[in-house]
Amino acid sequence: MDLLAAFAAAGVWVAVPVTGDLLATRARGTPKPTAPLPVRIALTVVAGLAVWSAVLLLAAIIGQFRPTAIGALGWATTIVGGVAVWRRSSAAHAPRYAWLKPARTADPNTGPALGANGPPVDAWDGLVLGGLLVAAVLYLAFPTESIYGARDEGVYANHAIHLAQRGRLGVPYPWPSDAHAIFAPNWVRYPGFFKTEPTMTVQFGHLFPLWLAQAYATGGSAALFRLNAVFALVALGSFYGVCRLALPGAVAAGATLLLAFNPSQLWMARITLSEVVAQMFVWAGLLWLLRGLRDGTRNEALCAGLVFTLAAFVRFDSLLLLPTLLLAHAAWRIVRAPDTERSSVWPALYQTALPGFALALGYYAVFNTPYFTQRVYLDKLALASVGAGIAVAASVPAVAARLRPLLVSRPVVWSAAVLWAALAVYVYWIRSIPNAAPQWQQAWPGYLRDATRDYSRDAIVNIGRYVTPPVVWAGLAGWFVGLWRVLRTRGCVDLLLPLVVILGFSAAHLTSLPGEDHFWIIRRFIPVVIPGLVWCAALAVQWAAERVPPLWARAGGVLVTVGLAAFLARADALIIAFAEDAGYFAQLERLAKQVPPDEVVLANGFTEWVTPLYVSFDRRVVPLNLDPAGKGRIALRAWVERQAAQGKPTYLLVEGGTDLSGYVARPLYETTLTRVYTEPTIDPLPKKLVTKQRRVRLLEVRPAG
Repeated sequence: MDLLAAFAAAGVWVAVPVTGDLLATRARGTPKPTAPLPVRIALTVVAGLAVWSAVLLLAAIIGQFRPTAIGALGWATTIVGGVAVWRRSSAAHAPRYAWLKPARTADPNTGPALGANGPPVDAWDGLVLGGLLVAAVLYLAFPTESIYGARDEGVYANHAIHLAQRGRLGVPYPWPSDAHAIFAPNWVRYPGFFKTEPTMTVQFGHLFPLWLAQAYATGGSAALFRLNAVFALVALGSFYGVCRLALPGAVAAGATLLLAFNPSQLWMARITLSEVVAQMFVWAGLLWLLRGLRDGTRNEALCAGLVFTLAAFVRFDSLLLLPTLLLAHAAWRIVRAPDTERSSVWPALYQTALPGFALALGYYAVFNTPYFTQRVYLDKLALASVGAGIAVAASVPAVAARLRPLLVSRPVVWSAAVLWAALAVYVYWIRSIPNAAPQWQQAWPGYLRDATRDYSRDAIVNIGRYVTPPVVWAGLAGWFVGLWRVLRTRGCVDLLLPLVVILGFSAAHLTSLPGEDHFWIIRRFIPVVIPGLVWCAALAVQWAAERVPPLWARAGGVLVTVGLAAFLARADALIIAFAEDAGYFAQLERLAKQVPPDEVVLANGFTEWVTPLYVSFDRRVVPLNLDPAGKGRIALRAWVERQAAQGKPTYLLVEGGTDLSGYVARPLYETTLTRVYTEPTIDPLPKKLVTKQRRVRLLEVRPAG
């Protein structure tokens, strides 16, 4: 790697906290008490990422994504911003960040203010910082080298390297234009790459691979495979901030560390999947909006809307934030009495959120049309957004004044409690009852599944394997504890925001899952559901602790801590010091060096190793199905004849045995590719490691005779 180019590309990473510091300070306004350090770091980084995400996306859209040029702009911004920060810090000695203010005068309509818990507890902030440092070591030391094709993490990683090298979103076809008629009808497409014209379109949102590309340009594959670890740590800082707004330091710290070390977060922080990035933006947005509602500050609501929309650019399903935020606003207006102090906060959110979500939707429609049109839930999302918008419009003061006494009345609240308990029992105990006559079949990538079963029925039970069943039940109870606290005491009405968002995402993901392979499928719950469940469980723990003698509460806290630590030690045992697919990038890189760089090379084998040879290592490899009935036989024959007519050989990569009758094949190179990874299973957690070997040969092929 060119060290000078890498140094130039690194400018973005230096500029992120500098830019974020300037933005966070402007959002905050006047000096306020200092926030806990993990939260300050998280919001500063997220603010910087928000600014530079726009730069990366714009550069990619116009086809001029140049990591070194963007990095150079980052260095320039760092110099200018650094001078501004230095001048500001010299002129003002007071801290710049707001946090838990002393309690305001109690509002008779709402009760105590959310977050009015007094000053931060330094000991708990220190515990969280120490825990996150340990998590950083575990996340960074054992990255998954997810360069393979055929799965989403490989699509992101390969697209990132392509972006770093070519600077364009579209991926050109690997054959020359005059051979299009030979290959276009007969090749096997790279998984995750749509056959569009004039170039292939890569599925998913493109913001995440752009950041991966910047990391690759800065530190090569080592940085690319470790970037998610950094995003995961930032997400945990934001989550801790949301916890501290509603919980005392001890409970907030415990919830954050449980989230940090549970096996789903540990696995996701090491692999190039987008859920951790969405988690980071969603929880930073919730934190900013909650702080804006607490203080009546518009600027923080503007920041919240911005980062919410970035979550949508990362993952299409994050557009669910739009209807859930609208529903939360409607509920907030109905439950809370009119408050002129906060009347401008929600409109400020919409000033950035509504245009941002519209831009995200338009981006998918224009720049990723095949992926956009395949979203089968698009109509449901649109209907939910329209319905939620109508609910906000209908919750005018006159309507809210009529509904409020009914919703907060004791019969309604108790009826809701009974219904919620019945729903929890059904979802956990009844819905998950196994089928009487399962029909087992082999499923890719190598596990048995019941063909008659909807595995979303097991989702809530399976989540308990990652965070313990007691935490799941505490989370179910804690969600209603939060609602009870809002409705019966009219205190902390702002709690409705996370409660509604968590409920909306849980209802969407717990009722419809596209698969059942763990750890693969648990990723769906990483952005909102698992953190939300842990947060709700912490609400339940605090509610219980307030109703027992202090000594009992402390003893119970010790027992809970020891029990969760023992569970995490056992649940993490298989993966805590294990790097999946270690060395796989180097294996494919060695294979790519043996492949002629300027020749079209045909390939018959699993796309796991075929995709990166072209997309990442720039070898013009065309995957074909060379089974006797495969259409690839047509392309093979036509290409071999064309090459022979020009006096050139045909190069062919094959995996295992391939019928080449009618051709003369001369071996050029042979290697064995080895992957070691956790077993795919429908019964979490994975309990063993799997070793997969593939023998790949490079042949020179000519017509027989």
